[in-house]
Amino acid sequence: MITAVVYGRENCGLCQNAAEKLARLNIPYTKQNIDAYTEAHDGWREDDSVEVMTAMCRQNQHIPVIKLDLGDGNVKFTSYVDAMSVLKDRLGRKPQAAEA
Repeated sequence: MITAVVYGRENCGLCQNAAEKLARLNIPYTKQNIDAYTEAHDGWREDDSVEVMTAMCRQNQHIPVIKLDLGDGNVKFTSYVDAMSVLKDRLGRKPQAAEA
């Protein structure tokens, strides 16, 4: 089973869009405040902080960062666009655009 974590901020439109698309695709997900993973804190080596920071750097500091657990031992930390592309390939369909 594919699951996801959306690392973003409360008032981020792209973060909300990512969560809505995951819901429409019936992908179980949780939302996490990205600031909890990008600021100095105890436990940063064990709580995905390194992966979240690496993904943000690769994306030129853009959010959301999406952690996809593809259910086969393959876990990816990626951008919103890349996550939707991976899901399209895995699910064999194009994610629907948000309704106006």
